Amino acid sequence: MTVTYELRMQAIDLLDITLNDSNLSFNKAIIIVIERLASVSIFGISKTQLREWYILRQTTGAYIPLRKRRNLNPLVNEEMRNFIELKLYEDCDLYMDELSLLVWVEFAVLIDEGTILRVVHDLGYTWKVVETVPTGRISQDRLDFRHIFRSKAHGGIFSPEQYIFIDETHSTKKDYRRKRGWALEGFPAFQQQPPRPGEAGSVSAIATMSINGTNTVSILGINDAESFLTILEYDVLPTMNSFPLPKSILIADNASVHDRVQMYALCARFGVLLMFLPPYSFDFNPIELLFGIAKTKMQVLGGNPDLALPNQLRHFLWNAITTEEACNCFEHCFIHIDQELRLAAIRGDFAN
Repeated sequence: MTVTYELRMQAIDLLDITLNDSNLSFNKAIIIVIERLASVSIFGISKTQLREWYILRQTTGAYIPLRKRRNLNPLVNEEMRNFIELKLYEDCDLYMDELSLLVWVEFAVLIDEGTILRVVHDLGYTWKVVETVPTGRISQDRLDFRHIFRSKAHGGIFSPEQYIFIDETHSTKKDYRRKRGWALEGFPAFQQQPPRPGEAGSVSAIATMSINGTNTVSILGINDAESFLTILEYDVLPTMNSFPLPKSILIADNASVHDRVQMYALCARFGVLLMFLPPYSFDFNPIELLFGIAKTKMQVLGGNPDLALPNQLRHFLWNAITTEEACNCFEHCFIHIDQELRLAAIRGDFAN
């Protein structure tokens, strides 16, 4: 698996905590951290890697290696370079004219944008696509969630066939219109769309997903707490089983329409266990992948002009993925499915 910067920080911080909370040797602490990461399905980090990362953090204070500085511009002194690096650390999407203005305000020295750009390159920075991370995302909560939902093969108490993920999605007419077409050079591509009087411009749906694929699809007009609870009571929960049978754990995100008190009461009535994802952790929810695949197919296949938008959305959500693809979606969201469980799902052992 790809080791992200966030995962690298978590591994180093976990090693730091393990060393501080016990009298273990350095090598023994590394082994314990590797085992703890493996227990939550985090693989691909070797003992040598973790040792090098930790030593780097201890010696330089950085989680990743710092690039060696090249020939620094003589017009900018060390204090200015440190100031520029600090500003880039605080706000990574600054333009060169903004950095030049900040330097002028701080040092009363006017430096042109080209010189600023050379200094930024000398510091080892390159221009990349910005990856946003919500401030409400708490790493420890995410690690705890993965620890709870690790597979039984790694000491967990739940199995993937028990999980039912629920979420809402929205669709408009643009979702099933192809974005590109052929036209003569120099001319735009036009396509006539037949008018459909009375058809809604957008539609919402509440869907659930298991390792078998799409479990339920409910189309609704207004997505509010009352509508969500109605669909949960009459469409979703009757298709589930009492815990600990398959399809007995309902997992939802933290959307505002999810009234936790009412949801807990409804799930308790059906004997279903209800759990919530950590805040801003859509990457733990495989149904988000199902929605993306369904909308991509709507666009690629172009939709059926004879079907209204709600029926279009229902059709593509139901037929978006196969059982094997659903298992792959679970794996992508850090829920490990072994080969035996995958084969059982493909045979349809958990269809009911």
